[in-house]
Amino acid sequence: MKDYYTKSEIDLKLQHTEDEDNHIISKLDAILEQTIKTNGRVNKLENWRSLLVGGYIVFTGFLLPLIGYIYFEQQENLKNEILFNQEQILENHDDIKEIIQ
Repeated sequence: MKDYYTKSEIDLKLQHTEDEDNHIISKLDAILEQTIKTNGRVNKLENWRSLLVGGYIVFTGFLLPLIGYIYFEQQENLKNEILFNQEQILENHDDIKEIIQ
């Protein structure tokens, strides 16, 4: 192994190192540019996800119980109306029977 290098060997080695550094720097710049683009898309997706999760929470926590309450209240009203109509039908039936006799 050599203990010393000539000036041209040192210059060649330094040039080679500088070329490698420039290549690495250009690769890092490309990676940085792609990362910035990707982060923008990821941030948009995360914002959409947050919006959807928030909507789901509002729907299941507030609107769904409200819709359920209204639905079951309507079912109860219909049941009462049917029972009332049945009572009227029975009364009318009794009245018709009396008229026929």
